[in-house]
Order: sequence, then structure tokens, then C-alpha cells
Amino acid sequence: MSLEPNSLLLTQHDNDTYPVWMLQDTFGIKKDVKVLNIDFIILDRFLLLNV
Repeated sequence: MSLEPNSLLLTQHDNDTYPVWMLQDTFGIKKDVKVLNIDFIILDRFLLLNV
């Protein structure tokens, strides 16, 4: 809730990422914030899907 609008939130591991996605998708909280799990950065497929 304390992030500025249109911020980028870097998370690590599923325990940090999925609860944030759930809050965004289910409750519409901070949908303007992009959430990037740094574990996914190493996956070429993830980067291609989110360009």
C-alpha cells in the first residue's frame, strides 16, 4: 500500500509474489504496480511473454 503509483515491486520466491498477485487480481489493490519475481528473470520464456 505504501508504493507510489506505477511502481515496480521486486519480489523473490513464490511466498512473496503470489500473495501480492492475489491481492491485485482478487481485490483490485494496487493494480498499477508491476510485480516482478526476480527468480523469473532467468527464464527467457517469462521475459518474452511480458515485453
